Amino acid sequence: NAGHTLASLSMDGCLLRWNQNAEGLWKAIRLSSPDQQSHPNDPALVRRLLAGRVLSAVAAVDDSSVVAPLYSRMEDGRLVWQLELYSGNAGEHRPLGDPNLAPHWDYVTALAVGGGGKLLASADGGGYVYLWDLRTTPATARVLTRIH
Repeated sequence: NAGHTLASLSMDGCLLRWNQNAEGLWKAIRLSSPDQQSHPNDPALVRRLLAGRVLSAVAAVDDSSVVAPLYSRMEDGRLVWQLELYSGNAGEHRPLGDPNLAPHWDYVTALAVGGGGKLLASADGGGYVYLWDLRTTPATARVLTRIH
């Protein structure tokens, strides 16, 4: 079944994992709620999150896991994002690594899985590129570069 899974993020912040069956038909499984449901008491935050959805990236790691950025906190007026690993069909998720060691200080604009699902590269609008080792729990990250 490898290679028969896709991930997408809708403009309202809903994360979907798509699986292809033997007949070639795609079925979507909703893994997260829209931003308005996740933050109902903070309309200003929801507007900022929705504005960045055009830039957000997601990636299928394997047939049952998806990595996506999740709003973590506000710090010095900036949104801080952490990567979350979603697995299963009910939207269970956990932080990919320690968000204090490798936070994304801008929208996560690119995610790529390689090494047979063992490595993940992530990049953000601030120019940071991280390489994640998915074989460790929690995943460990190191900064590859900062593009100015």
